[in-house]
Amino acid sequence: METSEWSNFFLQWAATLFWIFFLTGMTGSIIANLWRFARKRHFINDTIFMRMLLWPVLISFFVPVIFLYWQQKEGRHAFQYEMFRSAGFVTLMLSAVIIIWLAGALRRTAITVCQLNSLYQLKINAKRDLLWQEDEQKETYKLCAKMGICRHVTVFISKEIVSPMTMGFLNPCIFLPAGEIDKETLRLILVHELTHIHHKDFLMKQMMLVISSLYWFCPGIKQLFAELNVCNEYYCDLDSIKQLGIEQHEYFSKIRAFAADQKQRRAYAYSALCENKNTLKARERAAQKTKLAQNSKMFTATGRITAVILAGIILCTSAYTISFASIVSYDAAMKFVTSEETEYQKKQTELDASDLYFTGDEIKFDELLSKNSAHKYGSDEQKWTLQKDQEIQFGPFYKEKGESIWVYTYANYKVEYGIIRDTKRRCLEGKNEGHNFDIEESGMYYVFIRNWSGERTEGGSLVVQ
Repeated sequence: METSEWSNFFLQWAATLFWIFFLTGMTGSIIANLWRFARKRHFINDTIFMRMLLWPVLISFFVPVIFLYWQQKEGRHAFQYEMFRSAGFVTLMLSAVIIIWLAGALRRTAITVCQLNSLYQLKINAKRDLLWQEDEQKETYKLCAKMGICRHVTVFISKEIVSPMTMGFLNPCIFLPAGEIDKETLRLILVHELTHIHHKDFLMKQMMLVISSLYWFCPGIKQLFAELNVCNEYYCDLDSIKQLGIEQHEYFSKIRAFAADQKQRRAYAYSALCENKNTLKARERAAQKTKLAQNSKMFTATGRITAVILAGIILCTSAYTISFASIVSYDAAMKFVTSEETEYQKKQTELDASDLYFTGDEIKFDELLSKNSAHKYGSDEQKWTLQKDQEIQFGPFYKEKGESIWVYTYANYKVEYGIIRDTKRRCLEGKNEGHNFDIEESGMYYVFIRNWSGERTEGGSLVVQ
């Protein structure tokens, strides 16, 4: 291939990788940053608005993976060209990219598995310690019935944690730190953690971890999910305050008091109910702003409609980018391997048959090859494949006067075919038909076939008898 063709090929595949991963992966990050900008300038105060965007944003990251799997099942991908000699380079290049991506994904997955293993080990240790939790479990049953949570939620007391936390989706459980907790604070903690269970926040976080592993190379992923986690806490605070039927200042004052009691054991270092001082203050401010914004029914309705529209834009953008990338990659691979294969076939045929493509020069074939090097009597059937506007020649064949050469073409292919004696041609045009060329003079003959259909032609054969 020419240098310019190689450059075009690399540019096409670079564009493909960009569209598949980088742009699709950044879509959610851009939305999150726009949300942050609007919230800081008080353009939007409705936390529910961001919450409604959360699921579409998460789903948009899985669209490329699902689409690529579907494309592979349909057969539209570069690896279907194993029959081409040149596909080895395409496979090698893509394999190198995949290995780099896979190494990063496995590293992130290993970290995630270790973190989940630590959580389950925490659960095992809590079961082993058998700390008394009857009051906490009874209160949890009552709150589950009140909040409409049908799943069984188990409460564990653990000496290894200093801040409440929740784990599990199908069989959720709540971990409470060991020590005395007054009844009102206990109820607040349980309501907050049960709200996380009701919102399926643990499932969302697992999806975020999977996405983080797949898109580890995307610089906006960490920032996006940090913003979404904060949004989950905001929304959880709002629902918890509503369930408890208390004022916001009372709710957050109890959280701060509980955190102060745990300060000696570094409760602020944990990302759970208490989190850190700055985050607590931000959550309190967000709750206050959201309450003021919710007084306007018009604003809330507008915010939700806008959320639905933006969600549609996110999913459509993701689907479009991956569709575009798939088409570009398919066309690039097809163009590359076809051109490579054509050159390879040309070189091989030149070695086998002196001159593959007819150049129009005055060539005396009898002077190039002797009778001993020509094809002999008998059946010699060859099949052919031609690109558009391409001509191919077979031979040479030494034929005696009175013999014949039979050429046949498949249906629906427009070709010109015939025989060459010296530089003189006998030919005819047609499709879905064969022709028997009678030899009128002994000597060397070539059979030529020219494709003038304007498309790639596969099919046809010639029989020399």
